[in-house]
Amino acid sequence: MTYSYQQRGALREVVLQGQLDTSVPRSFETELLGFIENGERQLVFDFAQVEYLTSSGIRILLHVFKTMTAVNGRVVFHSLNPRVKHVFEIAGLTQIFRIYDTPCEALQGLALTGMLSPQAAAKC
Repeated sequence: MTYSYQQRGALREVVLQGQLDTSVPRSFETELLGFIENGERQLVFDFAQVEYLTSSGIRILLHVFKTMTAVNGRVVFHSLNPRVKHVFEIAGLTQIFRIYDTPCEALQGLALTGMLSPQAAAKC
């Protein structure tokens, strides 16, 4: 798996590519938790290029989600392919995570929670 980060105003987008499984470097989770520790309160995960998700990947996502929630932050996901979305459903993650079909819907969802200005969401 490869990943990159993009700062977009008040939020950080996490762009993932490949398989979110045991091959994920340990530094990935450490970096995400570091962002939260340093004041990030909005993480947007782009799953458009994620081909596969295992329990190892789910563990990382849940840890980041719980840590972010503890500091009153938000984590959202968008662009899940049908296979990955099915894994989310089977694991019960669709009941926990905010999942959107497109990047714009994810930004609009953050705006509705008050975590992002409506002007920032309107830039889609």
